[in-house]
Amino acid sequence: MCPRVATKTSLRLLFALVALAIAPLAAAHGREDANTILVHFLPGADVQGEIAALGDHQIGHSKTDVVLVRVHGGVLPDTEVAAYDALVDVDWAEPNFVAQSSMLAAPNDPQYGSQWALAKIQALGGWSLFPGSYGVASGVPIAVVDTGVDSTHPDLPNVLTASGANCVSGTCAASSGLDDNGHGTHVAGIAAAAANNTLGIAGVAYGSPMIPVKALDSAGNGTYAAISNGIIWAADHGAKVVNLSMNAAAYSKTMCDAVAYAAGKGVTVVAAAGNDSTSTAEYPAACPGAIGVAATDSSDLPASFSDYGSPDVFVSAPGVSIVSTWLGSGYSTLSGTSMASPYVAGVAALLLGQDGTRTPADVKRILASTSDKVGSGSYSGDSFNACAGGCSWNANYGYGRIDVNNALAGIVTTAPDFTLGASPATATVGMGQSAVYSVSTQSVAGFAGTVAFSVSGLPSGATATFSPVSVAAGGSSQLTVKTASNSPVGSYSLTITGTSGSNSHTASATLVVAKPDFTVTASPSSVSISQGQTASLSVSVGAVAGFTGSIALTTTGSPSGSTVAFSPTSVAAPGSSTLTIKTSATAAPGTYTVTITGTSSARVAHSSTVTLVVNPVGDFSFAASPSSLSVKRGSFGTPVASLAGRNGFYCTVALSNTAPLPAGVTATWSKTSILVSGTSTLTDSVKLAASSSAVPGTYTVMLYATCASLQHSVALTLTIT
Repeated sequence: MCPRVATKTSLRLLFALVALAIAPLAAAHGREDANTILVHFLPGADVQGEIAALGDHQIGHSKTDVVLVRVHGGVLPDTEVAAYDALVDVDWAEPNFVAQSSMLAAPNDPQYGSQWALAKIQALGGWSLFPGSYGVASGVPIAVVDTGVDSTHPDLPNVLTASGANCVSGTCAASSGLDDNGHGTHVAGIAAAAANNTLGIAGVAYGSPMIPVKALDSAGNGTYAAISNGIIWAADHGAKVVNLSMNAAAYSKTMCDAVAYAAGKGVTVVAAAGNDSTSTAEYPAACPGAIGVAATDSSDLPASFSDYGSPDVFVSAPGVSIVSTWLGSGYSTLSGTSMASPYVAGVAALLLGQDGTRTPADVKRILASTSDKVGSGSYSGDSFNACAGGCSWNANYGYGRIDVNNALAGIVTTAPDFTLGASPATATVGMGQSAVYSVSTQSVAGFAGTVAFSVSGLPSGATATFSPVSVAAGGSSQLTVKTASNSPVGSYSLTITGTSGSNSHTASATLVVAKPDFTVTASPSSVSISQGQTASLSVSVGAVAGFTGSIALTTTGSPSGSTVAFSPTSVAAPGSSTLTIKTSATAAPGTYTVTITGTSSARVAHSSTVTLVVNPVGDFSFAASPSSLSVKRGSFGTPVASLAGRNGFYCTVALSNTAPLPAGVTATWSKTSILVSGTSTLTDSVKLAASSSAVPGTYTVMLYATCASLQHSVALTLTIT
């Protein structure tokens, strides 16, 4: 079956990459593209100037420096070819012939017809370009960091269990990464199930092996430690693509550093944008370097559950009613951005298999520049600077819904440019001090110019220097901002500009100018001891904005009779001291708030509080006599309670009784509390009175003696007659 290639993108690939070889075949078919021609300029030629002089427009170029030119209206391609051939700085020019391409037949997987998503993203056309046949082990390894992968599934024959791991505990250990949930197996099938094997479904990157990394437990939950270490494991064990079909709202530097680690090793990280229908950042999709993926349905509408906006959504992919592999050799249909993400991971694997020199930035640029601009909303701006301003973005779809055919057939459609970044995002300094930022550039589409730097937004009196003042694309510079001794305190938004010819980009950073100051903190924040014992705490004095000076330490709020000592009693910031609090044997048990205050020579004071719990030493006995008494209505009885301390007990004991008492009965203690010290027996009486309306009967009345966390009780039998 040899249908004629129908898309301009496919035509561009055929000729941009193999222009000389394809021309004879195209000529045999005798048809030229009516709008474009191919031109090869000599080195040093003013390409843009020559094209503009003839009224034409460059729309792309190939790695072999063949320029695709759109001819101006009303001019025949042959006429324009002759015009370029006549230029002294043109090597050759030729028509952009239309040729035929061999298209793969649909795979024989029984459920291929139910995989609406593969048709939507033009998978068959893409496979015809690469790998070009079925059953070819041509893909790069994809790590599925998830609930594991069922490596026994017959439609997943290429699972690299020897490279797998189990990271659920928070640390990774070599493991087959067997799935006990199903989610990871479903994701794996979408990305790389075998194709044309007369079984089930076809995966996007059917030639790619998969590395199973189990970071989510049987319930589908996983800690940030497990996920982060799973990403690192995958990067260290051969993965070129990592799929993360998971999300959470809390930012984690640990997780985003793991994504950066993988990207630094040339690994493309793809993550689900989230299923909360929100624009709030969710991770790991929002981590810098990750490719966040939103979900679309079969009508190319945003899925109702899909997150949207930046920084979560870089591109979109099908994610509604997706059939894929399941546990026990089965298949299941699920929806979610978890299903959309592995489609993008599969396309990334195909792109890297097609050209092993591609970097994660190349993959992102290709996806951004070749995805279909679906939906009714407008696309504008290059939100992730994926194409140096040459791509357009939409909040629901990112740079568009992915297209496998377009991605594998794409050519560079943006002019060479560069990106600019600065870190840290915020630096805090004191007046008269310096902050240092790293300013980095990255080349896009072969940019090879020199970028010069400048900065604006400095506080009054501040100066800025770049070292070096300009760099080649891909280089970095150090920006040093020195404030004056009288620079106003406040927060300043710095705009760092990089300029190379007509190309200019900016990066933002924040400078906070603060008065030198100090902080006082204590650890632990709570401590529990017994009477007569000692508590030790670490007191730290921190320096803010370059503060220097000695801080005197004092406390308030300690139990009466306690001794308090700092070692040392004053601290040069930054520094630390040890606070020792020794309670007396007679210290009243209870909870105390101890305030630690640091005071500078300028009489500036800052405080920190700790909770000190003092518990009684030893124990005490509690009894009552008689244990049973009979009281007539209108009369009363007076049992006597006795208390005695043991093992050095010292505490004021509170006395109480059952509440509520039987109807018509009242209890009155002679004393509601007694200080118990030593082993001497102390007594107190309680008057139990029955009114004339009390109901006759036998009742149990509980008496209680309580000190701090200690409590004893006795039961009295009260008979009312």
